[in-house]
Amino acid sequence: MTALYRELSKAIQSQEQDLQSVREDLQETDFQRGPYFCGYATFKEVYHLSARSAARSGEVVQLAMLTVQSLSGAPLPKPQVHAAMSRLRDTLSSTLRLGDVITQFSPTQYLIMLPSASYENAKKAISRLMSKFQQAHPRPSFGVQYSLLPLLPVMNTVIP
Repeated sequence: MTALYRELSKAIQSQEQDLQSVREDLQETDFQRGPYFCGYATFKEVYHLSARSAARSGEVVQLAMLTVQSLSGAPLPKPQVHAAMSRLRDTLSSTLRLGDVITQFSPTQYLIMLPSASYENAKKAISRLMSKFQQAHPRPSFGVQYSLLPLLPVMNTVIP
């Protein structure tokens, strides 16, 4: 898929255009309020860009992982996993900021990039998210666990 995308991109880029046309093409057409949801490959590219930017500017970006688990510790059935992840996505959509980036990493996990957030502010944002989720779903048959780490900025190292 990635190779096909690159080939299609080359075909589009083979024609010379003016900057205004390019900017219009880049403009987000199906804008949705809330955080930016994307596939893992795109999330990884945004992560790399954020790491480069953080190395240059000193900006702090936090990376969070939310994991849906059964309360008993037993694996959740697929329909229950799907329902839980859908409910969690709804809460993510209504709670997080416009510049936050989210991907579904696995069947039971979301990754979230929180730009311009200190550890304390990111922890508050995730706590607020968890509270809203619990308010919307007071008696779930599953729990949501989270972890939080800072993004690692790109290091200027020379590889021999």
